[in-house]
Amino acid sequence: MLSRSECLGGGSEPTITSPALTTPPDAAQTAFLASLALARLPSASLWALYQGVVERVEAFAAARAGAAWGLPLDEHQAQARRAALAEHGLAVKALARVRNAAARERVVAKAVALASDVQRAKERVERALAALNIGENQGE
Repeated sequence: MLSRSECLGGGSEPTITSPALTTPPDAAQTAFLASLALARLPSASLWALYQGVVERVEAFAAARAGAAWGLPLDEHQAQARRAALAEHGLAVKALARVRNAAARERVVAKAVALASDVQRAKERVERALAALNIGENQGE
């Protein structure tokens, strides 16, 4: 769970944006929307409610990236998912950058070297995706 100071600008705030909703909804979107029912959200305080919504948006983002839908079981898992989401985003951007460089390269020796860079970047994305699979599988 984020500390209040982190959310009020005293620390590094996570920047999570919910992936776009689609029509017809896919399984991840259906699980995400079902998890937003007030009866399923934490109700101990407004802060707990906020954290519950943030964790659901993060779970939705992870599911859209290819991970299984699931909510974190504890704060450690929530922090691990946030780190994995950040790493996944960086890995996807790095892969796109290396692929673009490889597509533009006309010198064969450099293209071969870039092909191995592409493979390493793909492996980084796969590792980041595997790290996103945390929490309780809701199966909704």
